[in-house]
Amino acid sequence: AVCSVSPELFFRLDGALLTSRPMKGTASRGRYPAEDRARAEWLRNSQKNRAENTMIVDMIRNDFGRIAATGSVTVPSAYDIERYPTAWQMTSTVTARSSASPAQILAALFPCASITGAPKARTMAIIGELETTPRKLYTGSIGFFSPQRRAQFNVAIRTVLIDRRSSRAEYGVGGGIVWDSAADEEFAETRTKAKVLTAK
Repeated sequence: AVCSVSPELFFRLDGALLTSRPMKGTASRGRYPAEDRARAEWLRNSQKNRAENTMIVDMIRNDFGRIAATGSVTVPSAYDIERYPTAWQMTSTVTARSSASPAQILAALFPCASITGAPKARTMAIIGELETTPRKLYTGSIGFFSPQRRAQFNVAIRTVLIDRRSSRAEYGVGGGIVWDSAADEEFAETRTKAKVLTAK
């Protein structure tokens, strides 16, 4: 069984309109209102998180450009700070017009840029070399296509995979590693992302 509360939109297709809302940048919620506001402001002004978000937006613009009508790729909003029960998240929105088929869209976009970073092919090779177990559904995608050119897929983060036979569950967490990443900060971010398991 699968239980997903992913807040990240991989892509949505509505007729010819294609939308993606990459999520890059996380801060834990505060214990009281002033601390909560301060953490949101910290994320809003974090140059490291903005740089990571910009990199992913640029990758998605490039991915969209392979299947979009010329000149139709836009970024209507950037560095939005969204509130969730256990975390603040930085998101941006990328849109385009496309007549591509569902198979062409998936081939152009998957895996999501926010999961791989750049360059995609080399990063996936490094992940394959370093990670000792398969990710299964984690960081994949869950969604649907309809015959009316409507589709919506998430990025399978904040997702629990439950094996009823063994009574075991798996929940993956991670963070983007860049040249100025600090191990203790990245580990703290993974703990923030895991809080959803115990949130009330």
